Amino acid sequence: MSVTLEAILYCGAAALATFGLTKLAVGILPRIGLVSAPDPNHPEPVPLGGGIALWLVVGGAVMTLGGTGHDVSSVGVIFLGATVLFLAGVWDDVRLLQPGTKLLIQLGAASAMVIAGVTFPLGSGLGWVAIPLTVLWFVGVCNAFNLMDNMDGMLPGVVAVAATFVGLFGAATGRPEAALVSWIVAAACAGFLPFNLPPARIFLGDSGSMFLGFMLAGLAIGESWRGLTNLAFTILAPTLLLAVPIFNTTFVTVTRKLSGVPLSRGKADHINYRLLAHGLSRGRALVAVYVFSAIAGTLGLLVLTLAPLAYAIGASLFLIVLMYLGAFLYQGRVQEYYDEFDVERRDDAGGSPWHRWVIRIVAMAGDVVLVVAGLYLAFYLRFDGNIPESQLINIGRVLPYLIPLRVGIALVLGIYETRWHFGVARDAMRLMAAVVLGSALFTMVLFLLRPPSFPRGVMIIEGVLALMFFGITRLGVRALGEVTLLDRWSREGKRTLIAGSAEGMLTVYRSLRGRSDRSYHVIGFVDDDPRAHRSLIGGVRVLGPVTRLAGVARLYGAEHVILTVPDGSEETIRRLTRTCKTLDLTVEVANLDIISAEEWLDLRQGRPSRARSQAQAQAQAG
Repeated sequence: MSVTLEAILYCGAAALATFGLTKLAVGILPRIGLVSAPDPNHPEPVPLGGGIALWLVVGGAVMTLGGTGHDVSSVGVIFLGATVLFLAGVWDDVRLLQPGTKLLIQLGAASAMVIAGVTFPLGSGLGWVAIPLTVLWFVGVCNAFNLMDNMDGMLPGVVAVAATFVGLFGAATGRPEAALVSWIVAAACAGFLPFNLPPARIFLGDSGSMFLGFMLAGLAIGESWRGLTNLAFTILAPTLLLAVPIFNTTFVTVTRKLSGVPLSRGKADHINYRLLAHGLSRGRALVAVYVFSAIAGTLGLLVLTLAPLAYAIGASLFLIVLMYLGAFLYQGRVQEYYDEFDVERRDDAGGSPWHRWVIRIVAMAGDVVLVVAGLYLAFYLRFDGNIPESQLINIGRVLPYLIPLRVGIALVLGIYETRWHFGVARDAMRLMAAVVLGSALFTMVLFLLRPPSFPRGVMIIEGVLALMFFGITRLGVRALGEVTLLDRWSREGKRTLIAGSAEGMLTVYRSLRGRSDRSYHVIGFVDDDPRAHRSLIGGVRVLGPVTRLAGVARLYGAEHVILTVPDGSEETIRRLTRTCKTLDLTVEVANLDIISAEEWLDLRQGRPSRARSQAQAQAQAG
């Protein structure tokens, strides 16, 4: 039997077996009381023990492989260690284990892996590093997967994707049994996933999350990786293969510290909930995390094909993407989820300036990597992918000058103080000025240094790449925010038309998008300029002129209208309001005038404004 056919048969059987066992568990577990406590997303108890089905299927597959002549000694050891975590998880699901006890069990299982020879292949001279690193890896990944199990459909989908790439890596490095077991784990999670998608009919529980985390931690490092002799790549590749749970754990650890949330609490601040706060639906948030996991897995596989320096550049750029993604996700307002899950916060957490400094330091560190990547890529393009040894020396010679120039000028011009998710044309021009000035000063430095045979074309290519990299990382934050906002608005709120002048409509539209209130779904503008029909203003279509408000509202099924009249013409507002009332539309008026604080307070308290009272008095006196 061919290896491909064997893998297909095992994976198909694993998926079907898990599906059947999970369906059985959904009916049995509530009868024996193994259910979760109700929470805001699940008012009714949900069966808690889906990990039992996964453990049975994976264990059965490992035994079957061993009985059919496969060498399962290494994967069998990993499965036994994972079984210890599975049993601890079952006990935790039933009786609750203290965190300290759970950690001791994880340390014991990880130490057993080291004794059994499952360690990072760092060579005999670095065995003293491999031992603590392996223990830390098993414990860290196990807890990372446990933390990832925080929303319906999240962990099984992430594991299915990650295990697929771990299997591909195992196959490419000559470990067919590890590859086959990894694919079986992926197939089992795929069979479980339909029962765990929102709204979940069964949870994995700690038994499932810790079992899966320990299994993939062991399968990712394996016995040895042929061709991987570099320490950094030996560690980097498995980290990329399991990047999503690791990134999520790092993200929540840092952001909870910044937000004043206890490290052991939270739940509402994981990357998937941050995506919800930015406007994605639960389904699209799940898909986004799955895709992210696939991208990380693909980059993990590239270690086998790329040159070390090129791979280091690619991995560094991916790290930059992670840092900027973390900064973007941190802007998501998860206060409503904190309240929903009754998460306590320090009273002074909101006033701490540390989060701003952390974001700036992350941005500066990211730019250092971007400068290095940009210079290397400039040489790579200049020499058609074959950089001479003498030019590699030039790269190391000029980098100590180029890095402080790029980062220092950006710091002086306020690039790191700019909130790029509100970025405007003026901010983009300042960013361009920083790059151009940096290129000019870099040219002067090269003139003074006179590095031997330094190609002039590299200076131009590096400048273009610097502008592209700096621009994408900054303006990409705003673009990502726009996409998530569009997704949210496409699903929620009353179908709303905004009517008035272009400036007024755009101001109201932007104001609505910045609110946590999701009660408005803006379907288009109705402009007071008839010539603007079918044009786009701020990405929103002008559906017709104000004079045809009634026809536009009927045609597009509007439910609500917001009137924006900058000059405050009462007659215009009355006429448009009567038009809306005849169609049973609700109407609001956005007052775009600037008024004194006293007038605003009078209006808030229900009293006539002083300016209007004075005008009425003057009219009566006249």
